[in-house]
Amino acid sequence: MSDSMFQLCFEQFKMVYDAVKHEAEFRICFDDHDNEYMIIKYENKVSFQRCGVSNGSGELIFDSLDSLYIARTIDNICLNADWTKITSIIMDDFFDLCDKSDFVQLCEEYQIIE
Repeated sequence: MSDSMFQLCFEQFKMVYDAVKHEAEFRICFDDHDNEYMIIKYENKVSFQRCGVSNGSGELIFDSLDSLYIARTIDNICLNADWTKITSIIMDDFFDLCDKSDFVQLCEEYQIIE
């Protein structure tokens, strides 16, 4: 882990998620899973799925980020239980929210007050 890495908490992630007004994609890696996963923010729902899996993404739809956070999802992932196993969260293929400098830059661009 580099000096710029830090443990992003769910509340910080939720601040970013709520501040972004477009259909954002958050690609997530866990230290105990080979697959990458994705949270996609839609206007009135959120999805969680595997990325790039030829045998199916296992996409699940939730009414809210909070509902997703406590649910047991594909590959037995529960964000509430597995949050500390996250190694990166890449928003829109640009910002790594687990990198402190990227997180700060994103907060400045979206005027998020931490």
